[in-house]
Amino acid sequence: MRAHIKMPTGPGEAQIPSSKRNYVILAGCLACLIFCCVTLFTLNRSRESAALEHAFWIVGHASYAAPQRQEAFLQLIAAGNREWRGAQVAALHFDGVAFPQVFLKEIDFTGGSFCRSVFARAQLGGAKLANTDLSDSDFSEGDLAGANLFKAQLARAHFRQASLRGAVLEQVAASNAVFLGAELGEAQCLMGNFSGANFTSANLTGASLEAAVLRGANLTFALMVGVDLKDADLTDANWWRARQLTSSQINWLAKRFPPSRNAPKGWQDDFAEWQTVYQKAIGVEPEK
Repeated sequence: MRAHIKMPTGPGEAQIPSSKRNYVILAGCLACLIFCCVTLFTLNRSRESAALEHAFWIVGHASYAAPQRQEAFLQLIAAGNREWRGAQVAALHFDGVAFPQVFLKEIDFTGGSFCRSVFARAQLGGAKLANTDLSDSDFSEGDLAGANLFKAQLARAHFRQASLRGAVLEQVAASNAVFLGAELGEAQCLMGNFSGANFTSANLTGASLEAAVLRGANLTFALMVGVDLKDADLTDANWWRARQLTSSQINWLAKRFPPSRNAPKGWQDDFAEWQTVYQKAIGVEPEK
């Protein structure tokens, strides 16, 4: 018996299996999708790059209005920019803005306003902050080594564990500022107002406090090796709890700045106890 094999009679009858046809279509769609995604990603990156270049152009030219430069600066900050040479951001206002962990070394913010702003762990070494309003701002654990804060407003600002080594703090208004554990070695604090400031455990080695006002300042455990206290005002400050003052400085301070009745009662009692121990240690009969 002869087997009958049906042969295709025309081109239309040569069929590709449906599963294979679907695979080819799917692969084609996937390739198109990948191509579109790559194209869109490339275009988006190009737009972002162009936008950042434009933002830096604006920041670098003082001819642009302050609001434009402020917006462009914040755009660059958000993008993680670390190059600020030529940035024209002096005298701009960024009150209440958060700049945590940003890199702003040697930037020029002269005459600007940053009230209540946050610079925690920010890199501001060598920054120009003269005549800047930094009231109530937070620089905790930040690096301001060598920064220029001449005549800056630092009332109630926080510099907890911050580095201000070699910084210029001349004529600052830093009443009630917090320098807890801060590094202030070799800082220039000539004629600064630090009334009520907290220097607990701060390192003031080699700092100049000539003619500075430290009324009511907390100097508990502050390291004061080689500190210049010429003409400084330490009225009602607990200077006797500082570390490494010279004997001549201690004698001068004990005579000139014993706590008054306006000092905290605890400090008055603490001074009386310290004075008794100190006088015995140097062989002086305690006053009765």
